[in-house]
Amino acid sequence: MISSKPSAAALGLLLLVPYARATYSIVATESDKRQIGGAGLSCVPNANFANIVATFVPDRGILHTQAFALSKGSPSTLAAKAALEGGETTPAEILDTMIELDNALTTITEGGPLVPFATLRQNLIADFDSTAGFTGPNIEVVVNNEFNQSLEQTDAGLEQGPYKAHAGANICLEGTVQAVLDGFSEDTTDFGSCDLPGRLMNSMYNVLAQNLGDYRCVVDFNTTAAVGYIRVMNPDGSIVVDINQVGNGRREPLEIMKRKFLAWRRRNPCPNDASGAPTDAPVAPTLSPSSRPSASDAPTEAPAEPIKKRCKDNSRNVFTLPSIGRVKERPNKTCRWFRRVYRNRVIKKKLCRRKVLITKGQKKNKLVNLNLVCKRACLELNVGSKQLDCV
Repeated sequence: MISSKPSAAALGLLLLVPYARATYSIVATESDKRQIGGAGLSCVPNANFANIVATFVPDRGILHTQAFALSKGSPSTLAAKAALEGGETTPAEILDTMIELDNALTTITEGGPLVPFATLRQNLIADFDSTAGFTGPNIEVVVNNEFNQSLEQTDAGLEQGPYKAHAGANICLEGTVQAVLDGFSEDTTDFGSCDLPGRLMNSMYNVLAQNLGDYRCVVDFNTTAAVGYIRVMNPDGSIVVDINQVGNGRREPLEIMKRKFLAWRRRNPCPNDASGAPTDAPVAPTLSPSSRPSASDAPTEAPAEPIKKRCKDNSRNVFTLPSIGRVKERPNKTCRWFRRVYRNRVIKKKLCRRKVLITKGQKKNKLVNLNLVCKRACLELNVGSKQLDCV
């Protein structure tokens, strides 16, 4: 996220970007219960993230403003909130109004041309009919000047049954937005996909599972972010769930949020049993011995081969990569770093076939083949282990 309150020296010059921070988030609605919700994480340390980015309008919709974030009292944010309350303007139309009102000018390179502040914003909106997002084109310019990396600044939406969602990311590893949307849309037994809170939690945690997220925190701390939140609100404005995690980036916020969410889930379980069948589903009638089918009545078709799950890297392990030739040993690395930051594909393929020393995780102090730890990363290099039970 990029703070909307730079110093006086930076007001006219965004070349001073210690304020630039990566953010990935999602806004969503569920039309059956008329619930609205948002979730997101960022590398702004010790910030109350939800209070900075999110504007909730119960029974109407939700707005996130990030990158060079708009303040809650800005004309654009106030206009968006009023339009959501009115309920007669689409999210796309609201974004057009926000851009029109956001007409102050600044420069992003020393001596460069003046550009509208709107081109440095990232705004996401969802209501019960549609979603929309806007990613300012000059975010990419700031990122290239500061980081010299190919990073993600984009947004995308989806509709699935009663759910509508829109995700956005800036200064994040490529693939973060898709990981958020995949996590939101997939069925999960970990957090429960029966409701909006479970889908939002899974959307965020999938970023960690895929070794993606906020570039600055990935490089500096091997974490996806420093702060994060999940909040879902009923149509009357009452809170369904509210998790707001504040930290400095040195601890993975998603692991802390996961523990808090699972504690909430135990008090608010999905209406499913362990098998996934609804607990109020009708019980199949018991057949008498005479009416039970005989062995000859059994279907002759062979049972369908079970579908293998998608391989995921073990995000909790920290390990030491061995030296290879002139390439020195690399201590305290993660699958996220190996997959997204380390660029030498030739050495990476060789490392996937080697054993690494686990320095943190379930198999601490043991030597384990890297392709059994970084399963997805090594599979993408076509050097996955034959022992894998996933694809």
